[in-house]
Amino acid sequence: EGFSTGMLQRLGLAFCLLGKPQMIVLDEPTSGMDPEYRVTVRELLRSLRKTGDTTVIVSSHLLFEVQEVADHLILIRDGQVVLQGPLKELLGERSGSRYLLRAEPLELVRQALEKVPHRESGDGFSLELERDKVPDLVAGLVRQGARIYELREERASLEDLYLTTAGSKGVAVQ
Repeated sequence: EGFSTGMLQRLGLAFCLLGKPQMIVLDEPTSGMDPEYRVTVRELLRSLRKTGDTTVIVSSHLLFEVQEVADHLILIRDGQVVLQGPLKELLGERSGSRYLLRAEPLELVRQALEKVPHRESGDGFSLELERDKVPDLVAGLVRQGARIYELREERASLEDLYLTTAGSKGVAVQ
């Protein structure tokens, strides 16, 4: 009584680790924690993964945290396994070549990207493009008078993987 949610989470995690168990199951392990404790818990989970002494099963909706600590993923939607395997392999298989492009004038860039799968956001344009086609795209934009401020490869995220695999209704999408 009198402990915050975050403190209860930390106490529960500490209790789980007593006696060096072979396996622990954590449900939303950083829920209710302050940012500095979230970082500490993620570091602890990474450490447990590296030593290999304790198998840690984490259930979480915070996919960016799962991506930071997991090496294997089982994606369950509506009680069904929709995807499983080593996280690095799963992200690599589905990532494709994605780039973030920030350039102006916007209208010129939009015209140049008409045949390139892309999504426009406040940060610029997210492109799906094969690596060997990037130099030609950049050269074409510059030739047409565009100013390129940034072009960088985007790392595939677990959230992207979830959205493309489970879809909005939990049905695997190819």
